[in-house]
Amino acid sequence: MSRKIIDMQKQGDAIANKRKKLRLTQAELSHKVGLSRSYIADTEAGQYTLSLNSIYRIAGEFMKDLNFMPNMTEIQDC
Repeated sequence: MSRKIIDMQKQGDAIANKRKKLRLTQAELSHKVGLSRSYIADTEAGQYTLSLNSIYRIAGEFMKDLNFMPNMTEIQDC
């Protein structure tokens, strides 16, 4: 049996890359989406997986573009 998961580092890299492309600082993004700057920084560092609510808030700031999210990674259960 396999399941799909989000690779936290890929997710963080994708958010950081999109944020930088839009020339936003972590502080600016956090203010616009109502999340703390440290949460944005920790997510970009691969320490957290975003909730669906947070993904939609960030995607809204990224002009409704959900394509910034990486593909899910398939893993096999042991």
